[in-house]
Amino acid sequence: MPHPLTEITAIDMPIEAYLRDVGEVFTVFGQQGSGTTSYGVIADGDRWFVKQSDNPSIVESLSRALHLHTTVQHHALPRLC
Repeated sequence: MPHPLTEITAIDMPIEAYLRDVGEVFTVFGQQGSGTTSYGVIADGDRWFVKQSDNPSIVESLSRALHLHTTVQHHALPRLC
C-alpha cells in the first residue's frame, strides 16, 4: 500500500485538509519568512515535517533542497523520506 506522504505527486484539496485526512496535524507554522507554510504531522506512527508553498520560485528552491538531500549524505543533514 502506498504511503500517503512519500508516494503522493498531486492532491485535489487544500494541503492542510489532506494532511488531516492522512494523520494528525500537531502543529502549523503559518507563512514563514522563507515563504513556506510548514506542518508537523503524525502519520502511520511516524512524525513528519511537511513544507508547502504556492510560489514557483520557492517551490524551485524546495526542489533543489530535495535534490541536495537525495544526492549528499552527511550526518549534519536531516534524513528526508
